[in-house]
Amino acid sequence: MNLLDKKLTRTLALSLIVTMLATFFAAVPVSAAVDPAKVISMAERLIGSPYKYGGTTPSGFDASGYAQYVYKQVGIALPRTVKYQSGTGVEVSKTDLRPGDLVFFTINSSSPNMVGIYLGNSKFLAASSAAGKVDYRYLNTSLYSGNYWGA
Repeated sequence: MNLLDKKLTRTLALSLIVTMLATFFAAVPVSAAVDPAKVISMAERLIGSPYKYGGTTPSGFDASGYAQYVYKQVGIALPRTVKYQSGTGVEVSKTDLRPGDLVFFTINSSSPNMVGIYLGNSKFLAASSAAGKVDYRYLNTSLYSGNYWGA
């Protein structure tokens, strides 16, 4: 086997391992990967943090930056944007939502562009541009029930 064949074989093997790991970890619901009480506790500590487009820190969050930050604090790495967060984990039906699940919405869009952290009893936390801060939101309000994309 020549040097090029060896490099190609190693590259393909590494690619296969990475794909297998990504598939395995993507099949775990986010809330199942960590204690939901820790997620909710961290999420609630950030209530009132200001909204900032593109924000990823307590000095200013957008929706996906908030979800990413909360989960990072409890040891879970999430992608940065709603688009990629919505493709992480496994789909959970609305009737099976559990505290700590990520809920996604299509606000004035055909694809997910907002995410929140579900708390239970139709309540979730999100960084909202309309509110200008991290605050409680409710799935049963017309804005969110009419634009619910999934979890």
